[in-house]
Amino acid sequence: MFPIKNIREYITNKLDEITVLRKFRDNTGILTVAETADSNDEDRKQHGDKELLNKVEIRSVPIDNVWVFENEFSQQPNIADRLINDQRGAFTSAGRKVEKTIIYYKSNRLYLFMIEMKRTISPRKMQEDVVKKFENSLSTLSVFISAHFEFPQFEDAGIYPVGICCYNYYEDLNPSRNRDPKRIAGNVRIKYANGDRLILLPIEPIGLNRMKSPIFFFENPNRNPVTKGFTIELDNIISEIENIGNMLS
Repeated sequence: MFPIKNIREYITNKLDEITVLRKFRDNTGILTVAETADSNDEDRKQHGDKELLNKVEIRSVPIDNVWVFENEFSQQPNIADRLINDQRGAFTSAGRKVEKTIIYYKSNRLYLFMIEMKRTISPRKMQEDVVKKFENSLSTLSVFISAHFEFPQFEDAGIYPVGICCYNYYEDLNPSRNRDPKRIAGNVRIKYANGDRLILLPIEPIGLNRMKSPIFFFENPNRNPVTKGFTIELDNIISEIENIGNMLS
């Protein structure tokens, strides 16, 4: 028998312990997002490990009111050995997910910074792959948030998903195809060509309502040769999100 009383607090502590959904406690304000080997990844199938983006370092992460959601927690260092083999998939669900999500509460907004890493990004890939990962990740994460012990204290807050696409190359092999700005691929194609690296795109996670979310595009700045990792500053992203204000409402 397991008592129902205080179960939400108990489960919250357990999720933190095995790092599925944990408090961010690094006073350096640095969070590393590492790609795990996935034989089903399209880039890895086509290129092997050549010029893949394996690591992104997120700097200037706020210290207070920050949590990290690990979609692949069972593959994190020092975690796999602490889990019973048959239960490593206990807190996962079917569908493609982003690498990691940073949850940040500020001024009645619960920001969900979803971080996706790719060797290449394209209008087609945004529509057929990346946006679907955002939607799947949000649907899964919404269940964890609803059951979490600490999040209900933000009952007056709204959820604001933010996509962060990190990649080594942008490519558009069919620039004349699908230029309808009402479709995700056409919208990305046109705005990216105009120099936009922050694009509002529609997402419709099954666990939440349909909304437009800001998607940031970060190309690896290290060229000749292209490195397998680079750094981005989260405080810059937060400032840009705050500047666009009512566009997110």
